[in-house]
Amino acid sequence: SQALIHDIPTCKQLVASNGAPDLVRSMVNMGAWASADPFLYGQLEMFRDIHRDSGFFAFQKHVCLMSFLPDYYNANRDKLLGPQGPWSELNGRYPAHERLVAACLAHDVSARLPQIRVPTLIVHSGQDQVTGPRTTLPLEHGIPGAEGVLMNDVAHVVAGREQKAAFAKMLLSFLERH
Repeated sequence: SQALIHDIPTCKQLVASNGAPDLVRSMVNMGAWASADPFLYGQLEMFRDIHRDSGFFAFQKHVCLMSFLPDYYNANRDKLLGPQGPWSELNGRYPAHERLVAACLAHDVSARLPQIRVPTLIVHSGQDQVTGPRTTLPLEHGIPGAEGVLMNDVAHVVAGREQKAAFAKMLLSFLERH
C-alpha cells in the first residue's frame, strides 16, 4: 500500500520509528520542517499568542494573510474568514492550540532524517512565509535520495485551480515513478 502523508512530523515519526517504517512506501512533504529555526519558533509562538490574547478570529485572519497569495485571499476572503474557514477546529479550543504549538516547537527529527529510506518528494513553496524553502531545503538535503521541487508561485496553502492542477500533475508524476 501507499501512504501519502502531508504532515512532516507524523510522516517522519512513522518512517523513522522503530515499529512502522514498512508501512510507508513513499512520502510527499510540503509546508514542513525537521526542527523549528528561531524564525519559525517565533512565528508559532506569535500565532498562539494572537489566539490567546486577541481571540480565534484574529488568529485565523493573521494566519490566512500569511498562508495565501494576495489575489487568492482577496477573491476568497469571505470563505476564508469565519466559523467555517481554515483552522476552525481550533475555534473555542485554545488549550488544544497551545498543545499543538508546544509539540511543534519541541519537534526535532533532524538527526533521524538519514534513517528515512523511502522515495521522498519535498515540495518547496517559494511564497510560503512560514515553512518555505528555508525549512524545506534541510529536509531535502537530510533525507537520502529525496527529490525537491520548487513551486515558486505557491504560498503556504496550494490554492486555486491552476496551483492545484500543477501540484496534482507533479504529485502524480512522482507517484507513478514510485
